[in-house]
Amino acid sequence: MTELEKARKEINLIDSEIARLFAKRMDAVRGVAEYKKTHGLPVCDPLREEALLASVEGAFDDPVYAKYYRELLKKEIGLSKAFQHSLSGDLYVNTGNGGYEVVIARGGLDGLDKYLPNGIKTLVISDEGVPSEYVKKAAQYCDNAEIALFPQGEKNKTPETLKCLLQTLSKGGYDRASRVIAVGGGVVGDMAGLAASLYMRGIEFVNIPTTLLAQVDSCVGGKTGCDLDGVKNAFGTFYAPSKVIIDTETLQTLPRRHIANGLAEALKAALIGDPELFEAFENGDPFGISYETVIRRALKVKISVVEADEKESGLRRALNLGHTIGHGIESACGGGWLHGECVAVGMLPVCSPGLRARLIPIYAKLGLPESAACRADEVLRYCLNDKKAKDGGIITVRCDNPGEYRFVRVGEEKLRALIKQVVTE
Repeated sequence: MTELEKARKEINLIDSEIARLFAKRMDAVRGVAEYKKTHGLPVCDPLREEALLASVEGAFDDPVYAKYYRELLKKEIGLSKAFQHSLSGDLYVNTGNGGYEVVIARGGLDGLDKYLPNGIKTLVISDEGVPSEYVKKAAQYCDNAEIALFPQGEKNKTPETLKCLLQTLSKGGYDRASRVIAVGGGVVGDMAGLAASLYMRGIEFVNIPTTLLAQVDSCVGGKTGCDLDGVKNAFGTFYAPSKVIIDTETLQTLPRRHIANGLAEALKAALIGDPELFEAFENGDPFGISYETVIRRALKVKISVVEADEKESGLRRALNLGHTIGHGIESACGGGWLHGECVAVGMLPVCSPGLRARLIPIYAKLGLPESAACRADEVLRYCLNDKKAKDGGIITVRCDNPGEYRFVRVGEEKLRALIKQVVTE
């Protein structure tokens, strides 16, 4: 046996022992989770986490070992929290730089003290379309908070708005220990998250989505974005929030069209990863499904994809079902349509004929459009400016049956043909 073979054999034996000890550790974690749930204690315990990581210092003779063990311990802590949340039925996103909780709590805005530490200098960012009571509740909870509002609508998701937010942070004396809280829909979350990620190279960001569209989709995943020259999300960052707090009571003020807008994104999630949710849409009244059920199930699909591919290097593209053509339509229509409506239209040509026939009745229930009145060439132009476009082509997501999807690269002419299926010029 060579020295290399001896070393590998020893590693295999050690790995077997690590696996045994890991199972034992997770058994103990299960006990901790049960105790916390019984006594109403939070899963996350930052002080204990800090103490565990600090204990690594001096634990090894070789400081290089300490460095790598610290990284291993951080991942182990993340897995422990994810496991505890799964046992309690909570949502948790386990990402490479540390995970974050997704709290779904009716009346959560009235009990922020349960979820967020106080005493942190905070900028609450929202837009003028969000009910002021929601914004004020978030600001009043924080001892040291200011409010920054920008005009409502996708048309204000611009570099100029971003500059104003960054100037507010700078002039307000915010530092790296400060915090940004977003209160609003997807545009607010994107812009507030982007500002937080850029200011001083990153300060804490908390997302409190108030629309169903944001609650079922954009509030998790860590994508921020800003539009440029009519192109949606032409630039942005991957920057995860420290926590997401979803208060379903905020949906009571939304008109039916905006509820349908969010349900369109939930339907997309069902298509790529939850056939049972799709059947609930198909066989019943989509508006009759509880908000918490729709949000939780849609986010479970997204979280599973994000955890496997945080930076969209492959699998995460599945979340773009309907978005390539949908974004093109949204830009070509000049903001006259809601995002979910555009995605709904964009999904039809990339679904199999049989699945498309099943989708049409669901759209009728939701009041979603099946086509858009705009020029195919203009939609195509915006599609080819998409971040996923390369060398005159683009990778599209195709769905043949609920729960099944595949990636197909199409050239310009094929993409034009797909667009013409759902565009009436």
